Amino acid sequence: MKFDLLKVGVFLIGISLLIISSIIVLVYFKTLRYESIRSFTTAVCDYENNVIIIYAREDIKDVKIIDINNNTYCAFGYIKRQNNEICKINVSKSTIYLLIYDNNKKVVKCYKPKYIKPPPPTISD
Repeated sequence: MKFDLLKVGVFLIGISLLIISSIIVLVYFKTLRYESIRSFTTAVCDYENNVIIIYAREDIKDVKIIDINNNTYCAFGYIKRQNNEICKINVSKSTIYLLIYDNNKKVVKCYKPKYIKPPPPTISD
């Protein structure tokens, strides 16, 4: 059995390039995921308790929650990184709110959760 060194060399170079590109893609996605989590600040509406929970993943300042009529519900001067704040709202008046912080704006939607009733069991012969 005779081996062609040129074919084996090209094959090994191809495998090594595949491994190197896989490592580069893995490092890229790990870095992208870390960056998105690190700078992620959001707010979630809890409809049943009439509150908006602000999750600060970074230090934020000049934080406000306003509704569509420009009524301010809460204002915080500063929220420290990895802390949360609770803002009491009136869901019966408005269902869309705006989180404003550090010259950024994010929309917060409040809606009543819909519970799906399972169908009644059927009796089959």
